Amino acid sequence: MQTRAIVITVISCLILSGCNKKIPVPGKREDYDHLSGIVKADQGLPVVDISSNPNNQNIAWKVSYNSECSNILNIEDKIYFVNSSGYIRCYNKNDGKLCWQAEATNAQFIAFDKACKMLILLSSTGILSCFDINKQQIVDSYDIKHPISCVPAITENGVIVITMDGYTYAFGHKLSNGPIWSQTRSQNECMMDRLPAPIVNGNVMYCSYHDGAIVKLDTITGKIIWENYINPNNTHESDFTVQSIVQIIDQGSTLIISSQNDNISCLDKETGIAIWHQRIGTQTDCLIKNKWLFLIGSDHQTVACIKADTGECKWSTFTTNMKLCGISLFNNALLAVATNGDLLSIDVNTGKIKQTHHIDMQFTNASCDDDALYAFTGLSIFCIK
Repeated sequence: MQTRAIVITVISCLILSGCNKKIPVPGKREDYDHLSGIVKADQGLPVVDISSNPNNQNIAWKVSYNSECSNILNIEDKIYFVNSSGYIRCYNKNDGKLCWQAEATNAQFIAFDKACKMLILLSSTGILSCFDINKQQIVDSYDIKHPISCVPAITENGVIVITMDGYTYAFGHKLSNGPIWSQTRSQNECMMDRLPAPIVNGNVMYCSYHDGAIVKLDTITGKIIWENYINPNNTHESDFTVQSIVQIIDQGSTLIISSQNDNISCLDKETGIAIWHQRIGTQTDCLIKNKWLFLIGSDHQTVACIKADTGECKWSTFTTNMKLCGISLFNNALLAVATNGDLLSIDVNTGKIKQTHHIDMQFTNASCDDDALYAFTGLSIFCIK
């Protein structure tokens, strides 16, 4: 009953918050009022519409903008966005108010370097930049001149990036000094999909490439320690593996590798040897909670729960007449979001759908952190607490 009440409250909040506010059309070159959150006129900048619902405290805040976010980053009490409008924006995580925004032309990926407390930005064309949060400007950069495939990996010594044409570059904290080392590998001809974010543990990195390989390499020298092609036979079947890797999940002594090609695998970090395979694919990020793996199948209609250490499928639930785009664990419930506006509450123990509600919105995905759920509706983000 408690879960049902929470879901109904969430739905009510979303409806009450309203999505009827029109996004301003680019107009005169006037200033944006950062204090009130009102766009006086849009000078080609992302339109920010911050609103709250005083009648219900479950909706913490809402942000709207006029171009799709390409990357989102949570750091302590702030949330950072980059998108196709060419700007980076910083919001207060608690109330959704805009702290600042700055130009970051063509920024596509964003990461945080804890060592120097800088944001690392990557453009679609291959420009690697170091962004000073305090100064709110780019302070260092290097043009790789190759299109980028994934979020940059932050290491103890700097940054590692992977390009779409198979190059890997390692930089120190001073980007303009150029790469410390680089390597290349042959790639498949079709290379437009993004690669999953690499995992860094000390001086080793786990990443994937467009030829379908999962690789463990030394971040200091670039030396490959092992590589594995993810399929049950561990063979180099490019038609099976190419562009299939969706996510690499750090699970202590193992890696969980999810792919589109009806296969999820668990690898031993030390050797790269597969421990188990499960014949289910996914095209969205998976969630792990207490060693249970929750995912949406590659058919976008199946939700499954898998035991992370054995690969055993605890339950699998098929949904009809909807396309699922994201799942979140929130208040001990599994919430599945469909593109048509349906929100499903699923029992994490049995997989049974407890409640289904429809909202007059077009969802794209949903994610969560320790204390909030973020629901994405194309050009809006709702923070629900």
